[in-house]
Amino acid sequence: MTLTRFEVRDIQQMPDAERVWQNIVDNAPEAWSWHSWNTLELTLAAAEALHPENRSFFVYSADKVVGLVPLVTYYKEGGGRLASYHPAIGFLPSPVCIKGIDREEFEKFVFGELESRAGAGTFIKIRYTPPINTADEEVYIKKIVENFGYMPVEIRTHIIKLAGGLPPIRDRFVRYYKKFSPLFDIAIVEGKEVTEEFADSYRVLHEKDAGRVVRSAESYQRQADTARNAGFFVVATHKETGRVGGMLLIAFYKNVGYDSSVAVDPHFDNLRVGIILKMAAIDELIKRDAAAYDLGPRAELNKETEKERGIRLFKEGFTGGATRINWQLEKVVK
Repeated sequence: MTLTRFEVRDIQQMPDAERVWQNIVDNAPEAWSWHSWNTLELTLAAAEALHPENRSFFVYSADKVVGLVPLVTYYKEGGGRLASYHPAIGFLPSPVCIKGIDREEFEKFVFGELESRAGAGTFIKIRYTPPINTADEEVYIKKIVENFGYMPVEIRTHIIKLAGGLPPIRDRFVRYYKKFSPLFDIAIVEGKEVTEEFADSYRVLHEKDAGRVVRSAESYQRQADTARNAGFFVVATHKETGRVGGMLLIAFYKNVGYDSSVAVDPHFDNLRVGIILKMAAIDELIKRDAAAYDLGPRAELNKETEKERGIRLFKEGFTGGATRINWQLEKVVK
């Protein structure tokens, strides 16, 4: 058996890095929304105050780019170094390679390079979230654990399967939708409609919802690139006042929709704007023939806070409690 010879190139040394990066992501079966170039730029902007270092690299074989490894590191508050995207994301997307490359052979090479670049003492967190789970995913993860000494953490993600049409929504949510949705105009905003001014209006609403400045203005522009390139905003505007009641950003990639960010004007909390936005997003994803809608990770049931419990119950109103398994691998580099 002839082993493939791999080489690496820093992302900073790659001409036209954005195009090359996204081309690999588009052609790597295991790559999902968080692997996109947009997300890399977003995390660097959002984590600006932490002085992140982009140590990501491309992998070559026979003078051809065949894979990439996302790697962003920064010092945590209180000490220690973390290899992860922005703390609010909390993980690195997994190394990925294009079709035709032996996945196990590829990762035997890249894990050593990744750990070397991250540096001794760095806490690495890598998540595997393929767009569609494969039957042998758990077996594959166990091989990585055995070969490289990572600790596996099972992550449950709220999921709505859309192939059969509208899922069974909680009856109470349907009643709220019928009662309150006529009070709002719903718009889908995407592509060139997502101007700098529009993205900034989302920042203002997001900060109003949070009651504080969450992150830099530039990070909202990079986040809006999701809707400019491969996704959309759902916007609910209150008919009587003309005020935007809520906005929901959906990433749509490889036939799967992903919740990316949401903001609701507290003034309209009693009008169930969150339910209206979710129902509109589901309707739009069905129109686009989406296979599934990923609502994000579920908190650990025995450790969830009251806020996390409320979020879980809200999402379960749309999923019926359905989840999918993702795997996170964790390790402190020695």
